[in-house]
Amino acid sequence: MRILGIAFFLLFLFGCEEELRDFRQAEQETFVTIEATFSNIEQFHKIYLNESSPYISGDTSPKAISGAEIQIVDSLGGEFTFSEIGEGVYQSDLKVGAKQGHSYRLGIKLKNGKRYESDFQELLPPPVIGDIMDEFVLRNNFPENNAQRYGFNVTVDFEDNKRTGQYYQWDWIHYERVMFCASCNNGYDYGKSDCSRTDENLPYYEKYNSDRPINYRCGNNCFDISRPPQFVLFADNLLNGQKINDFPVAKIPYDGATDYYFELEMRTIQPEVFNYLNQLKETTQSNGSLFDIPANTPFSPNIRCVTETRDKVLGVFSVFGAQKKLIYIKRNNLPSDVRPIFPIYLGREAMAPPGSSILPTVPCKEAKYRTKQEPENWHD
Repeated sequence: MRILGIAFFLLFLFGCEEELRDFRQAEQETFVTIEATFSNIEQFHKIYLNESSPYISGDTSPKAISGAEIQIVDSLGGEFTFSEIGEGVYQSDLKVGAKQGHSYRLGIKLKNGKRYESDFQELLPPPVIGDIMDEFVLRNNFPENNAQRYGFNVTVDFEDNKRTGQYYQWDWIHYERVMFCASCNNGYDYGKSDCSRTDENLPYYEKYNSDRPINYRCGNNCFDISRPPQFVLFADNLLNGQKINDFPVAKIPYDGATDYYFELEMRTIQPEVFNYLNQLKETTQSNGSLFDIPANTPFSPNIRCVTETRDKVLGVFSVFGAQKKLIYIKRNNLPSDVRPIFPIYLGREAMAPPGSSILPTVPCKEAKYRTKQEPENWHD
């Protein structure tokens, strides 16, 4: 019965679609998208603000919302302010953590005067992560040049809280040092800190081969960020208070021989957050992906616009107790006939100007999936 229970929940919950990134509405409307989390872990917390795309086709890139004023207040009157560190990326001004027995409310004011506010969310007790295991796997059903052929399955042991009605989410993060910070067809516009839309910023000595993207090296520390492609969730309805072994949380690619930075975070989340993520799963599975959200999109269960009450909001404010563990997955002790499938850089590297040996570089731009902040306990 225990095995059946685990199998049922893995089938039901592990297939969730990827986290909120961008949306396209059939109604040609745009919506403010808010991704906000706050936990007991003392750290710099981040909040992401975007505007969803209204189009069914064309450019689907999310539009970052800049210039917002953001704070989180607790039930005793304390306030934590956030500042923008990249387009649409806001970080707490101090390393902070939620306190047991306190509740927290999110407040946002946009440049256009619209204000958004969440309900108070209570911090739940953090869970306890047991052992984290990784196992190299070979999937013969994929060709040799396919990145999915080789990889590592990551599983975790944990003990469910004896209280009934516990809901869990696993999040993990991987950092990879970046060599190139921009790939541009028409050169780099240093005034706008972005790729140029025309070739006016393309140096004359690059124009002979302008049909290929030009890759610019990073001028400072820069790391790409990988996160789960799926929500990883679990409800203890059938397994209350039991120890769970070998719960699958990630599939890691074999795309290099260096140690793989893997930080796992286990969260105890509120029932409404759990239900919202499951609603997203059901909506996106019925429609194919998060990029084509139908009219019955589940909007935020706990964030509302207080200045325009008819405005709908995408996203959720999640306050949770959490524990995290960092491991490095060894990828250099595998059979000699197994080779990693390295990423391929398209285009060519930007050249040094004539008479110079110094290659042009561009700055690392803070974003949801990129950072210039060196990860905790990082080593190359």
